[in-house]
Amino acid sequence: MGIGLKLMKSIEAWAVRNGAEYILLATDENNVASINLFSLKCHYVKLSSLAIFVQLTDTHPKIHAPSNDVAIEKLSIEQAILLYKDRLANEKFFPLDIDNILNEELSLGTWVSYYKGERWSGLHCKGKDGEFLNNTPSSWAVVSMWKTYDSYKFQVKATPLLRCIHASLKQIGPNFLHCLRIPLACKLPLKLFGFLFLYGLHGEGDNVRELLNSLWCFAFNMVRDVRDCKAIVSEVSLNDPLYAHMPWVSSTSCINDIWFFKRVGTSKGVMKGQENWVEMNPRVHCFVDPRDF
Repeated sequence: MGIGLKLMKSIEAWAVRNGAEYILLATDENNVASINLFSLKCHYVKLSSLAIFVQLTDTHPKIHAPSNDVAIEKLSIEQAILLYKDRLANEKFFPLDIDNILNEELSLGTWVSYYKGERWSGLHCKGKDGEFLNNTPSSWAVVSMWKTYDSYKFQVKATPLLRCIHASLKQIGPNFLHCLRIPLACKLPLKLFGFLFLYGLHGEGDNVRELLNSLWCFAFNMVRDVRDCKAIVSEVSLNDPLYAHMPWVSSTSCINDIWFFKRVGTSKGVMKGQENWVEMNPRVHCFVDPRDF
């Protein structure tokens, strides 16, 4: 038994001892060794392919100007809960405690975008009135923001391991570094930095691209002056129509992930909606829980 397989068996045993019913993990699509380990030796099922988008916040401001034709409104927590339950409740990995997520201190809020020339009736009603759900404009988009930079930060130190990694990156070659938008001569950051995570992305209508781009720009401008926030990050399924509309500029990086899934527990008390996760075919949307990112 190889060291990789031994490690996976130990992780699964630890998860079972701690009451886990399922294990969900991800790896880069180019990591053939891990993919073979998960799928062939450990019998994990491939669930979805997702892309992680990363954009640095120190790019030119002219690139990040929302359209003047687009209105951006912040939803109340109650409205955000209603909207997500109405539109995304049946999607893969939608959290049953979405209300807890949106009420978390790390939740910055939920915003929608639509064209100023259209009216969104009921959008500004208070309380738990769901009237606005039935009066959406012809095109609209929504996103929620998570202050990951207040939860934890990365720190890269000039250790022997770092020097080894940096040397390895140079050996891999310019194609890999170009994918990450990292020049060979760049200096790796040595101080703490964090990022803003965009999740719960959804949109409807023919003009989702511009509306999503306006929300992205709005988020970018919101945190560009936050001291420890150096990037905005989001993750979407490759099968999601929004994938084709994600903003691309020179500072945007994209890494494709593959998610794998396995049931390791034997409990009959499985939460409603999770019984057939292993048998699921890849769906269009995949809700990424910001607490797990």
